[in-house]
Amino acid sequence: MDYEESPNPIQSSDLTMRSSDGRFRVRVGSRHLATLLTMCRESESLETGGLLVGRYSEGHDTAVVTRVWGPPKDSIRRQASFWRGTRGLQRKLDSLWRTQEYYLGEWHYHPSGAAQPSKTDIRQMVRIAESPEYNCLEPVLIVVGGTRPTELEVVAHVFPRHHSPIRLESPDPGSLYSGQPTLACRLGSSQKRANSPATRRK
Repeated sequence: MDYEESPNPIQSSDLTMRSSDGRFRVRVGSRHLATLLTMCRESESLETGGLLVGRYSEGHDTAVVTRVWGPPKDSIRRQASFWRGTRGLQRKLDSLWRTQEYYLGEWHYHPSGAAQPSKTDIRQMVRIAESPEYNCLEPVLIVVGGTRPTELEVVAHVFPRHHSPIRLESPDPGSLYSGQPTLACRLGSSQKRANSPATRRK
């Protein structure tokens, strides 16, 4: 399921999340958010995930998601675990360097649990922040979860290098997303050349 857009996406609105002190922001356009949520819906009872790709604002305080990628073909998806593969990712990222689009982070779906990063998720994101291969000092993790298929929760964190994870909140935590199913979402930097997502992660 390695695609950027779904043929039947859930309808949604733009989503902006920011830290309480305003230092970190992430913006996901409605089309890209719809793609992400649709991939979660279509994954049904299996965990899934992928990459967030985009660029930074001129002030380097906002990560703007321009592409949402699903799991590479060598990923492993199970009911209680997900290992994101790496096949083809570096080639795709290298091809986007000319348009100044970069690796921003990861997204992950917990189909029967809370939209909170697990201990394994946190360890992996810390490794990404500290890895010279990724070259991403402030990677973002978006986790989608929910115990009911008709109501999903979206939570985002940023993982600054040598710093504890920072939760990003939406100014409008009651935002509702229409479609099938209806989604009630409680929403909880500069970079050099080509991040290398060469590490498999859960």
